[in-house]
Amino acid sequence: MDGSSASGVAEAVGSLSISNSQDGEQSESSNPINQLTLEEKYQIVRSVGEECIQEDELRNLLEKKPEPVCYDGFEPSGRMHIAQGVMKAISVNKLTSAGCKVKIWIADWFA
Repeated sequence: MDGSSASGVAEAVGSLSISNSQDGEQSESSNPINQLTLEEKYQIVRSVGEECIQEDELRNLLEKKPEPVCYDGFEPSGRMHIAQGVMKAISVNKLTSAGCKVKIWIADWFA
């Protein structure tokens, strides 16, 4: 590979970066999670579940903890359908976009 094609590849890869800084460090202001308001985070997290028993505690958790941990557990009975996997991925993406860390528990011991 000659020098011109190597620099072209480096420029192409650099254009895919989500960071604007040249040294690879990402500032807090460029992180989209830090730019979300408490209400936006709350709405994203609420969109994942059917109901919320204590909404004030959820708001307090999102306000006090920068990266709350969310647990999603399920029992795979029978064969898993592709839509189940897609919906799990969508839910995890929503939660991580609101700044949450997600742990998935699969109860497959007897499945």
